[in-house]
Amino acid sequence: MIFSEEHESLCFNLNFSSPFNFTCQRCCACCYNRHIELNNYEIFRLTKYLRLSPQEFLNQFTDSGLRPSLKNKDNGACIFLGPSGCSIHPARPLVCRLFPLGLLFGPRGEERWGIMPLHPDCTGLISSEGTLADYLQSQGAIPYLRFARLASCRHP
Repeated sequence: MIFSEEHESLCFNLNFSSPFNFTCQRCCACCYNRHIELNNYEIFRLTKYLRLSPQEFLNQFTDSGLRPSLKNKDNGACIFLGPSGCSIHPARPLVCRLFPLGLLFGPRGEERWGIMPLHPDCTGLISSEGTLADYLQSQGAIPYLRFARLASCRHP
């Protein structure tokens, strides 16, 4: 995501040493009515996890567009939300790993981190135990972030 005025109302003032933690309660409120775009790294990780070719994955689980995005079921649920929760949790996309954090990239690749508003039905708990860096590590977000950073530098 690139800096834009539409996001200025949110407070993107966190850094890696900011106190932050989020404890997911598996309510799945964040798994409905989302537009989850995928980059090449996420597609690679998902195809390996699901043991599908990239084309099979794209045909079965994504909507086409400027960038492929995960399909939603008729009820608005993510295509991968099952009765026991996320069926691709170990290979989930970056946006799912970051939740409820938001990340904006500036024109020169600078990063701004913030906490996004939670869905009213979300039962997750935000706390100051640990740091943003600790949270990113615990979510396995580091390799995904490396790719996102590289990709953000390619866009003017």
